[in-house]
Amino acid sequence: MTIPAHRSKKAAAISTQYRQLWSLIALVALAVIISLITADGQWLIAKGAAAGAMLSFVAQSAFTVVAYHTVGARYAKQIMLNTYLGMVIKWLISIAGFALIFLVLTPIHAPSVIAGFILMQISQAIGLMHLK
Repeated sequence: MTIPAHRSKKAAAISTQYRQLWSLIALVALAVIISLITADGQWLIAKGAAAGAMLSFVAQSAFTVVAYHTVGARYAKQIMLNTYLGMVIKWLISIAGFALIFLVLTPIHAPSVIAGFILMQISQAIGLMHLK
């Protein structure tokens, strides 16, 4: 007797990704508050954290769309290839995004860009852990 395949978590993964918008808004609000407290006249901390968090959100959204494009037990090989392709696209978007941020947004507070990116990655990892 065979075991039936588990249901796809495509809808749950996409829903979780869109709920990350609240994390993004909270992170940007926190960065604005920090900029106000430190009397950052050019809003460098807020701009940097917002740019890093947006970069993380866009890269993860691209991964989610590509990785969950195909579902079904018959397409196991295609699903694996889509996951790898999604990771490659995520890395390319991240690398190109960091390059653009540091080239175009000058002056910028580099530690806040990296902190925004890392905090958003942590938020996304926590959100995706709830899919199990």
